[in-house]
Amino acid sequence: HQGMTSSDVLDTCLNVQLVRAADILLEGVDKVLAALKKRALEQKMTVRVGRSHGIHAEPTTMGLTFARFYAEMDRNKNRLEKAKWEIATGAISGAVGTFANIDPAVEEHVCEMLGLRPEPISTQVIPRDRHAMFFATLGVIASSIENIAIEIRHMQRTEVLEGAEFFSMGQKGSSAMPHKKNPVLTENLTGLARLVRMAVIPAMENVALWHERDISHSSVERVIGPDSTTLLDFALVRMTRLIDGMVDIGLTSCELWEVHVEPRELRGAGTREELRRWRLTVPLDHFRSIRDRFHDAGLTLNSYNLSFKDHFSDEEIDLLGDDEAFEAHAADLLSAELLVDALF
Repeated sequence: HQGMTSSDVLDTCLNVQLVRAADILLEGVDKVLAALKKRALEQKMTVRVGRSHGIHAEPTTMGLTFARFYAEMDRNKNRLEKAKWEIATGAISGAVGTFANIDPAVEEHVCEMLGLRPEPISTQVIPRDRHAMFFATLGVIASSIENIAIEIRHMQRTEVLEGAEFFSMGQKGSSAMPHKKNPVLTENLTGLARLVRMAVIPAMENVALWHERDISHSSVERVIGPDSTTLLDFALVRMTRLIDGMVDIGLTSCELWEVHVEPRELRGAGTREELRRWRLTVPLDHFRSIRDRFHDAGLTLNSYNLSFKDHFSDEEIDLLGDDEAFEAHAADLLSAELLVDALF
């Protein structure tokens, strides 16, 4: 420690930790990319509604949706590699960074051993604009995770129902409404993204230190360093598993209507009060057992809703399966397929 300050040790060690954390995060990004690529190719011709302002616009494909997320996450990988390079510096320059009591050769030797580059001008601490860049990049990656999560949450909404998180047998959607399948994982990822982004502003405020150094940055980094990297690592792992296990909503999926769960004998005229009492006293296991019977028959229940046959005629329902209805949009679908193929 002769000729060194505590910042020479702590700043250099912090950057070693952040570089190693970046390596772990890059592995996580690669796994998300692999899952997105697989989904994009599998679903490149699965038709879905394209929406602008949340309103039906023109046809697109599920594959193009996942290809868009792949391209976004690929940009994030490039950003994180640059942030890793940015943070990979060390400083052993002594008091106020002048090398007055330590030979610069020591800094060069130690940095080489640790896989770092000597900081060109360290002023006793490594400049915090490097750290601001690193944590800002983590925030952008977290925002992309939220972007994917929001899309899947919308897919799983009852009135959309184009895709869904995996839901295991016996899993409850709600303690009071066990028939529900809530998008709990993507909601969790949305919250985690907020926590990772929470570190960005403090990291930027750490850039402005007094003269050659102060320690106003220290308390911040002791929190955001481990928290942000660990949270983002967890979010990447969860996102990978989520995409791999996503359920495609198709012809073997349906909604749970009231006639599936309520006793038929209580649905006639004059039984309204009896039906009300039944609804208040029925055990929750009754709903789970019904869902299990549908599952055994090869049907996936995705929500509890009224029959859509109350709103559409048989002719209109038959039209949903008419391939000719999509011919007018063949160019749109072909374009979506070519875009996916070109990306990979």
